[in-house]
Amino acid sequence: MLDTLFPIVSKRCMRLPLFGRVMEDFTEWLVQQDYARLHIRAMLRVVRNMDRHFRRKGVHRIEEITSQSLDRYWQSLRRRIRWDAGTVRIMERFLRMRAVSRASGFRQSNQAS
Repeated sequence: MLDTLFPIVSKRCMRLPLFGRVMEDFTEWLVQQDYARLHIRAMLRVVRNMDRHFRRKGVHRIEEITSQSLDRYWQSLRRRIRWDAGTVRIMERFLRMRAVSRASGFRQSNQAS
């Protein structure tokens, strides 16, 4: 699906060190959720930035990303780039709904917001 919709972007997405292995499923899920093609493309760009952000923070595997770390990233984007911030929540929902969370060790923070 990813390669069909965005042949050039798909190669970059699939090579992402953290999110690369879920990008195909994420794109398919976004299509099933009736997101517009241009919106999906924008979300893929945000996920590429998320990947870079978490690697800069010392995260080496998707298993190390917590709900709390996603929330901190969301808050920083919410102040700077509101449009992009929603993608963080969408990716978090995807990880939970697809049970990637169990397979990858994704876990919720025990702290209440």
